Amino acid sequence: MDRKRVAFVLLALGSVTALWARNGDEPEVLVRLIDTYRVPQPLLFRAKDTAGQILASAGVHVRWGRMGSRPGAETMDVIDVRFAYSFPETYKPKALAEAFPFAGNGVRINIFFNRLASTIKLYELSAGSILGHVLAHEIGHVLLQEGSHAQTGLMKPYWTGLDYSGMVLKNLEFTAADANRIRINLVGRIPFQAAPRPSFGLAASAGSVRP
Repeated sequence: MDRKRVAFVLLALGSVTALWARNGDEPEVLVRLIDTYRVPQPLLFRAKDTAGQILASAGVHVRWGRMGSRPGAETMDVIDVRFAYSFPETYKPKALAEAFPFAGNGVRINIFFNRLASTIKLYELSAGSILGHVLAHEIGHVLLQEGSHAQTGLMKPYWTGLDYSGMVLKNLEFTAADANRIRINLVGRIPFQAAPRPSFGLAASAGSVRP
């Protein structure tokens, strides 16, 4: 592809994302939360609100569901998130969650809630916000379709104590480059209901945020 054509494509994509911003017509992603029975409901409510805000800042509307929730006609992707309570400490030590950004369907995010619970005990005022940031971080890997991390913001590989404490006051966000890449990945995608689904198999997981 020559430079003029590349420039035209980038200009067109920029126009589309600007149109989303003006009209509030963000692409919808259905996130289905599985096995949340041990997560306190106030904590989960705050987490969903926080993650939704963070994704909205990147131009994505999150619709929350549970096992069996069906995508709508305009849903661009469905991401299944499983809450796990007994992953051994030897499996990805210190990771709070993992994502499978290259999987086409099936569970694409695991939240290691037994580990996360230990972290949020240290930052009780930020507990729901911390879980929300973990959800948004892993959803970010899936929407970015890559396992790499950013140097700043939400997609850093490690968060500091100051990051955790500050989450209750101000959300960490995607970098401008990552937010733009997420929108580009969703531009022109066939809605989930109409898209052919690849068979699910093992896929490489992304590096995940750690305490």
